[in-house]
Amino acid sequence: ALSLATTSFLVRFLRWQLYLRALEIRVSVLDSALIFTSGLGMSVTPGKAGELLKSLMLRQVSTTSIARSVPIVLAERISDTFSLLLLGTLGVLGTSLGPPLVLLALLLIGALSVLLGSRAAGQWAIDSVTRLRFLARQRVRLLSAHESLLSLSTPVRALPAHALGLLAWTLHGLCLWSIAHAYPSLTLDVGQAMLVNAAPLLAGALAMLPGGLGLTEASMAGAMVALGQGAVTTAVATAITLVVRAITLWWAVALGIAALG
Repeated sequence: ALSLATTSFLVRFLRWQLYLRALEIRVSVLDSALIFTSGLGMSVTPGKAGELLKSLMLRQVSTTSIARSVPIVLAERISDTFSLLLLGTLGVLGTSLGPPLVLLALLLIGALSVLLGSRAAGQWAIDSVTRLRFLARQRVRLLSAHESLLSLSTPVRALPAHALGLLAWTLHGLCLWSIAHAYPSLTLDVGQAMLVNAAPLLAGALAMLPGGLGLTEASMAGAMVALGQGAVTTAVATAITLVVRAITLWWAVALGIAALG
């Protein structure tokens, strides 16, 4: 499970590199790896907002403005959300509601992708928010950031990035699946593991809790108990959840703090 989690971080680093290349931000691989890994240490900030630190660090090692690089952090979060949404719905594919939910998720992802890649929609949003006096002075920066986001949202760049995001979060789900198999009484298939992993992470992120702490763990343990249909005790589900979170969250934070140092 630890190997799977670490590999998922590596896959997300490849996505980070893909985004840097798309915006022609040139830094050494070592600097890029340290900056990306430092961002993992910010996983316990609300909505992972602390990952904006990566933009500040990029400015230190290159001439890249923060407005130009911040959309990379936003694009990462969008890719993660799409991946978790898709994996969560694939977990219920075997149920009667599965196919409609998967179709709905794909339609939602497609609609959001079109919206994010729309220059007109972005221009309208910027025009709307900059009517507020305290945001008016940020108009130039917002336009610059939107141009960068448009560059990252083209199909030729977004599809490979989303594929890497899907692979990374699949590996996260497999972490849970492998730990769950320590308990013979818990017959959790891969699809169910993806659902148990993805849905609580999405809930924690939407709640804007630091690292989703509390809500994610409670949701993950509760989902395992529900799917176990009486074969899984709360104690076992809690144990699995704590180990999975230690490997997928706190291991990332430890690596991030080391890289930041």
